[in-house]
Amino acid sequence: MTKRHTARTGFPPAASLAALLLALAGCGEPAQTPADRSEPPALASAAEGPDFLRRGISAEPESLDPQLARSVPAAKVLGDLFEGLVTLGPDGSLQPGAAVAWEAGDDGLTWTFRLREGLTWSNGDPLTADDFVWSFRRLVDPATGAFYASNLAPLAGAAAIIAGEAAPDTLGVEAPDPGTLVIRLLHPLGDLLHRLAHHSAAPVHRPSVEQWGDDHPAPKRLVGNGPYRLVERVIGGHIGLEKNGLYRDPLSVPIERVRYYPLEDENAEYNRYRAGELDITARVPAPVFEDVGIERPGELRVAPYLGVYYVGFNLNEAPFRDAPGLRRALSLAIDRERLAEAVMGRGERPAWSWVPPTVQDYTPPRFPYADAAAEQRQAEARRLYAEAGYGPDRPLAFRLRYNTSDENRRIAAALQSMWRAVLGAEVELANQEFRVLIAETRRGDVPGMFRGSWIADYDDPANFLSMMTSASSANQFGYANPAYDSLVAAAVRERGEEERASLFANAEQVLLADHPVLPLYFYVSKHLVHPRVRGWVDNPLDYHYSRYLRLREFEPEGQDAETGD
Repeated sequence: MTKRHTARTGFPPAASLAALLLALAGCGEPAQTPADRSEPPALASAAEGPDFLRRGISAEPESLDPQLARSVPAAKVLGDLFEGLVTLGPDGSLQPGAAVAWEAGDDGLTWTFRLREGLTWSNGDPLTADDFVWSFRRLVDPATGAFYASNLAPLAGAAAIIAGEAAPDTLGVEAPDPGTLVIRLLHPLGDLLHRLAHHSAAPVHRPSVEQWGDDHPAPKRLVGNGPYRLVERVIGGHIGLEKNGLYRDPLSVPIERVRYYPLEDENAEYNRYRAGELDITARVPAPVFEDVGIERPGELRVAPYLGVYYVGFNLNEAPFRDAPGLRRALSLAIDRERLAEAVMGRGERPAWSWVPPTVQDYTPPRFPYADAAAEQRQAEARRLYAEAGYGPDRPLAFRLRYNTSDENRRIAAALQSMWRAVLGAEVELANQEFRVLIAETRRGDVPGMFRGSWIADYDDPANFLSMMTSASSANQFGYANPAYDSLVAAAVRERGEEERASLFANAEQVLLADHPVLPLYFYVSKHLVHPRVRGWVDNPLDYHYSRYLRLREFEPEGQDAETGD
């Protein structure tokens, strides 16, 4: 017997099994160079027309190649340009995408996906199962350099390919006919559908990649299969999309045009929203957060968000290599309550674990000093600092890098102050453009410490814990502990929910004891959404594809003026 899914019947039992490891990252793409300017470019105005959705994102996407992109800003745009076998609904739930049905064999090792009939690329070329085969092979090919290669690591043959020990065409994926894709796994994998909904598993247009190489994601060259197509990109300015009339369901896409504005300065983004130049913001500045909640209560959207803000160590170099006591001292010296409540102050929670406590069906262990008084933590921090060989006559000196934004600057300055006050450490702060920091952390070129964040791609502890395994392409710290790897691997294969959660908790305890990364706080999503935008649904993944939104000006007559229902 087999387990089967169609667009009408719901997901197979295998889809409810526990999730597995996932990875995150990517690299940059050659891009247009903007003209030098002292002021940001002007945003769109109402003159662009009422069918124009204007969205803020927090940084310039490092790539619009779905297999190279790693950041949240890139993922926001890619969700409009590409679609995998499985996609996400307005509430973040799994939905059929390019595949209309799938089935899993009794052993859970072979999955068969049936593609929709008549699928095409945005240039009119037929889209077939062979496109997914080629794209999956490209993702795991070391020559691609995809940070999300680990997304397909459980497929048969993937590990050897990623390690450079086998050819990409040995991957466990095949297309017996143009409308059928077969995936073979090494072991049952409850989160396979979640992985296939991730942008890294979207198909990539082979002729464009072969013709244009690294330049294929450029306007007039990028060929996708999502509800929108790329028509314009001005680095430092905006990214313009238009409705893809060849999308599998064009009638489900009510907004004709979307423009994304990369705005690293959250205050500038807020001011432009107030001026009527944005419909949706990527965040809300801390200084105005309370006032916005009073002045614009219907526009402020705050919701739990599965993400952790951290600072990480380069464990490949001194002074943090082979120095868990020193790393623990730096963690103990951080006042996480102050960071979350005073520096941030918008609902963020102090992070005493790596996995957020809001992840479903899992209670994460915490640092053993989470409930200690601040004075106790500081005293222990000073003891470990001295034990590591540092003190007034030999202060620890290192650099902390962060990507440019007012929020990151405030956090870095607060950490610098705490480490100086408690330990006497000398910390140099260095800000960099987002694309530069992404590239350097990916290569392991950042000495000392660096700021980062991990945002869940789906709601499961494996999504956080797998990235820290030694084989993960997202492990940019150089962390390697065989005991940790073994526990995560065992949890991945475990079908029993309680046993699986216990194995993950044991793994997280090992991780917290080693201190390879210092979680600071857990995110909440914070957006301003203009009343003209309808269809917004808060969800813990904070995915809001433009195809699910609509504009008030184009609603059918008779709908409620406030709710749009």
